[in-house]
Amino acid sequence: MNAPLLRVDGLQVHFETPDATVHAVNGVSFDVAAGETIALVGESGSGKSVTMLALLRLLAEPPAVINGVSATYVARSGEVDLLDRRVHRKHAIRGREIGYVAQDPQTSLNPTVTIGVQLTEMLRHHLSMTKRSARRHAAFLLDRVGIPDADKRLDSYPHQLSGGMRQRVMIAVAISCEPRLLIADEPTTALDVTVQAQIVDLVRDLQKEFGLAVIWITHDLGVVAGLADRVAVMYAGRLVESAPVVGLYGQPLHPYSVGLLGAVPRLGARSTTLASIPGMPPDLETYPSHCAFAPRCPHAFEPCWAQVPPDRSPAAGRSVACFYDADANGNGNANGNGSHDDRR
Repeated sequence: MNAPLLRVDGLQVHFETPDATVHAVNGVSFDVAAGETIALVGESGSGKSVTMLALLRLLAEPPAVINGVSATYVARSGEVDLLDRRVHRKHAIRGREIGYVAQDPQTSLNPTVTIGVQLTEMLRHHLSMTKRSARRHAAFLLDRVGIPDADKRLDSYPHQLSGGMRQRVMIAVAISCEPRLLIADEPTTALDVTVQAQIVDLVRDLQKEFGLAVIWITHDLGVVAGLADRVAVMYAGRLVESAPVVGLYGQPLHPYSVGLLGAVPRLGARSTTLASIPGMPPDLETYPSHCAFAPRCPHAFEPCWAQVPPDRSPAAGRSVACFYDADANGNGNANGNGSHDDRR
């Protein structure tokens, strides 16, 4: 494993609204090694996108309030703390060091400006290219991400492209300045399965070509299996499990991870009914004082309601924030007596 390219420690994000404070991210810590692909998974509202937007300082402050111990990124010029606003004021991180692929290219691309202008703007700002050399490199980038007739497409507007082609343009913009880290925020959500597979293959090829580290945000565990090295599972603003992809799929440790994997449809399955996780996600207007998953968990018992479970490492390269030990207790609780709390 390479040295960490990004190390985040204790990231917290909350939103101050007129009615309440929304605790969106609650002490998230993780690291990403150079050349590694991490999948950040969880249902909508779990805090995946907010975590990345906070690191890039793309959240409006206020209402967002961003805190944390540190978020150390190894830039070309040396280590920087992404939680320091002064780092982002220099505009040397976003685009140049960290590329970002948004979830919806239709709303992320400027509809009044051609693709060529939006691509060359990045190149001229960060790499100081001339207008002519920037356009030539922009055409190369479009060709590299699989857009035919790249020279002509530079003069197209976003609405003149298909959804898959717009997403390829977003990827071209994100890699235009050869960043070391690429954040892909559910880049295949609005695409059909064939185009999804093409985008995943494209990102994988670009990673090998440019030596990128990739953070892939998704709720689709089917995409993760063939793409990621590690998976981090997020629930209610906190990472509840982190494991190598083979370990998570083979033996998930957190009950929420078990529920997510159980809800994935499988070819050849006898049952036509998909598994589901009962209950609803918690109200994030209340800061968690116990396990946020306890009301939905089949293994919840007394400690789960008393405090937030700390992270523990049951094996090398794995962590889980849960009092219940599935390996030691089978179908029972962490004390092995098989009893469950009835406050669910």
